[in-house]
Amino acid sequence: GSVEIKGNVEDGYSVTAQGKIEVAGYVGKANLNAGGDIIVSRGINGGEGTEFGNITAGKSIWSSFIQNSQAIAGEFVIVSAGIVNSDVVSQKKVLCKGRRAKIVGGHVRASEEVNAVILGSAGGSETLIEVGFDPAAKEEIEQLNETLTAVEEERDKVDLNLQGLKRQVRMQRKRLSKEKEQLFEELRVQHNELHKKMDSITSEIQKKQEYLDSLLTHGKVSAAKKVLTGVILRIRDVELVVKDPFESPVTFILDDDYIRTVKFQDIDDDLIRR
Repeated sequence: GSVEIKGNVEDGYSVTAQGKIEVAGYVGKANLNAGGDIIVSRGINGGEGTEFGNITAGKSIWSSFIQNSQAIAGEFVIVSAGIVNSDVVSQKKVLCKGRRAKIVGGHVRASEEVNAVILGSAGGSETLIEVGFDPAAKEEIEQLNETLTAVEEERDKVDLNLQGLKRQVRMQRKRLSKEKEQLFEELRVQHNELHKKMDSITSEIQKKQEYLDSLLTHGKVSAAKKVLTGVILRIRDVELVVKDPFESPVTFILDDDYIRTVKFQDIDDDLIRR
């Protein structure tokens, strides 16, 4: 079912629901997990420190603002005041609609669109915005690459030990002792198993990358007022670092492997009506 909270969700608390979670107050450094929407009337603020609260919705996240938090939505992330220093992932769109709706700092990812009034800050805070891919699949590829690196390092250690034993045989011109022969055989088996594991991970990465490459959506990023220095835009695998601010409404799209600007495309009001 669904959960309705009349007050706040304070730091350290966790709330889970199969349906939606609705919070009349604010959410601190807490964990919320809903199969449906998560609706927070007075905003989400994970407070100070490097560890964020985690807000995960199977459908959409609605909040007045998101600050110092991690938010993951199966559909939309919709805020009225903005997103500050947060890690936000949307399988569809991140929409910030309101007079002060800005995205400052952090990392914001969406499959289809990111749209706010202002992107970045006057202080030049690094603000990374990515669109045009499936965020979940990209995250899986990153994790698989990390696993592959760890397995390769393990394989290299095994190979080093194998080479050492082979060198001993060459230098001493006699067979290894029983214990070392057993160790050699164990290392040889480990080497083969690690190679198989590496091949399997590489194949999985390739499949996921082919899926990402097959997606038709290119994605777009829009700012209703301005885009400031420090903003990094990535559309699919093309990157634009904003070194000179854009002082008027603008939309960025991918055109023939090049990010270019077009006339500002506003948020569809139907999407931000609950």
